[in-house]
Amino acid sequence: RFQGDRFAAIRNIFEMFNNNCSKALQPNEYLTIDETLYGCRNQVSFRQYNASKPEKYGILFKSINSVDFAYTHRAVVYSGKPVGDPGPYYVPGIIPIVQRIVSDLMTYVDLGGRNISMDRLYTSIELAQWLLERNITVVGTLMANKKGIPAAVKSVEGRENYSYQVYWETENMKLTLHSYVARTKSKGMKNVLVLSSVPPILGITKDDGKCKPAVIKLYDFSKGGTDIVDQRIGSYSVNTKSRKWTLAVLAYMLDTARINSQTIFALNNELEPRKTSSFKFGWHIVNALVTPHLHIRKQNIHLQKSILNKIVSILNEPETTAENASEEQYEKVSEKRARCSVCLKNAYGKDFDMKKQSIPKVQIRCTKCGKPTCKPHIAVQRCTTCDSIEN
Repeated sequence: RFQGDRFAAIRNIFEMFNNNCSKALQPNEYLTIDETLYGCRNQVSFRQYNASKPEKYGILFKSINSVDFAYTHRAVVYSGKPVGDPGPYYVPGIIPIVQRIVSDLMTYVDLGGRNISMDRLYTSIELAQWLLERNITVVGTLMANKKGIPAAVKSVEGRENYSYQVYWETENMKLTLHSYVARTKSKGMKNVLVLSSVPPILGITKDDGKCKPAVIKLYDFSKGGTDIVDQRIGSYSVNTKSRKWTLAVLAYMLDTARINSQTIFALNNELEPRKTSSFKFGWHIVNALVTPHLHIRKQNIHLQKSILNKIVSILNEPETTAENASEEQYEKVSEKRARCSVCLKNAYGKDFDMKKQSIPKVQIRCTKCGKPTCKPHIAVQRCTTCDSIEN
């Protein structure tokens, strides 16, 4: 199993989680495909390094996310090339990875009429045509060295600053290639290529003084779906420093599940998903998980009063509940004999060891604190210390 899939240790759980995320929510109009580097410094063969990411080292997940709100519909993990014969989960190349993500998601939901935004790592003419066959449009920046780009489009000679050109596909007239040239301080004239299969979006915008094409504005608007998820993961994460990389993957699934459930909760309650608090939602999840255990633990008759008070405060119960619950926690008589706790307290000071030997051992116990108590210090089967606190 591990020869054909380096990710086999947690593959089954990860795919079950993937399928549940795909079925839980219908994708909205705009989607994004991008990557997330989840922090993991363990020595694992498929660990990745990216100096531009906050975590630097980690496990690489390529995912498809909604743009309007934080939701991960599906993810593919990069687990490296297998040692033996490749299993069904090994996908070589960028284009096959995107095709796998989209095809697997279409098993559960209909992506017809949606638009997918991608950066220059994923965008290609071949992939755009493949998506168009499935009634999915695409908009994304394009590398100049990709196949099918004319040499005239790549050149910036004779181009003016903020100049804009549009090229149409001659065969089907469904793809457009947009070239926008702008001067930068570090690299001089920069040629930004954008490939689009959406219905023609022409014209420029002048709101920022850079005469940006409208299609680039659309790309800027729709490219940040994965970044929203990354920000929420970075704010409150369950990831810990562990020697096992499988725990890092489990932490990624827990973080993604929290973010996805927060979005679904907001939509079901007619709230704006982006305006809901990640901290408050996470706190409610923690309370929901801890509360049943606290109710069971509170029944322990040997629990210290300080711990019991903390449990009561977390459960938001009145203090008297703790007092009443602890009134008859201990047996009146114990098999083990011990010296009276009140007598020992009164004997502290000079010649304590001598006085201690004169204190008799008793079997009687205070029913509230469980400490040994002699008959002179019993009040309603309680030691005088507990009785004075009660009064």
